[in-house]
Amino acid sequence: MTSPLPSLLAGLPPVAARARSAARLPGKTYLRRLTLVGGLLLLAPVANAAIIYSVAPPSPWQLSTLKGLGGGWSQDREYTDVSIGAWLIGHAGATGRAFVTTLAGPGASPDAEVAVTAIQLDRVMEISFVELFAGLTLPAGTYYLTIQGSAPGGGRLDWRASGVVNATVLTTAVGVSDLGYAYAERLHAYPPAGLIVSGSPNGLAMVVTGTPAVVPEPSGFLLTLAALPLLAGYRVLKALRL
Repeated sequence: MTSPLPSLLAGLPPVAARARSAARLPGKTYLRRLTLVGGLLLLAPVANAAIIYSVAPPSPWQLSTLKGLGGGWSQDREYTDVSIGAWLIGHAGATGRAFVTTLAGPGASPDAEVAVTAIQLDRVMEISFVELFAGLTLPAGTYYLTIQGSAPGGGRLDWRASGVVNATVLTTAVGVSDLGYAYAERLHAYPPAGLIVSGSPNGLAMVVTGTPAVVPEPSGFLLTLAALPLLAGYRVLKALRL
């Protein structure tokens, strides 16, 4: 005998027919979880520039850079988009050079140089923050910022520093250490090589910022991939609404 079920199902109204199809779809709890996963992927943190190494002397003392001054740090990971600056003060006409090297002292040479830039003051400058370098990529290692200023026409270029009785405020990222203050006793043809690393904490006002290279920013493909669960979840949940 032929079963009457097919003919009865064929006569069901559209809403009931949709209910039969929906019964084979994943449960709402599962779909909500799938949608949540997609949302979390879209909200995944993106690495932003942060302080790698910062020295902030609390007093407005200043030291001449005529023979050369420097400060160093070490880092255990690579940073990209690195910016390096210092608080300087100078007279109109003062000039100088700033170096970023992986060594300081007698072993330093242009082979250890990461970047170099010229400093030129066209007017008298109060103590101000000057960005010296930007867009650098620094792998894990040791680094020194050296500034050496000349004094044409009596102008001088000074670097803000900590006084003897003042405590320097040092801020470092995880895995970053202070390598101390460095100074020169005489002029040297290559200023970083003339530095003497004192072993004392760095008291020269400077800041290094950058983005850890180990946290990549999501690409357009990953963002699209993360959005797929959201779209799929929305469509299925819409189909389940009877």
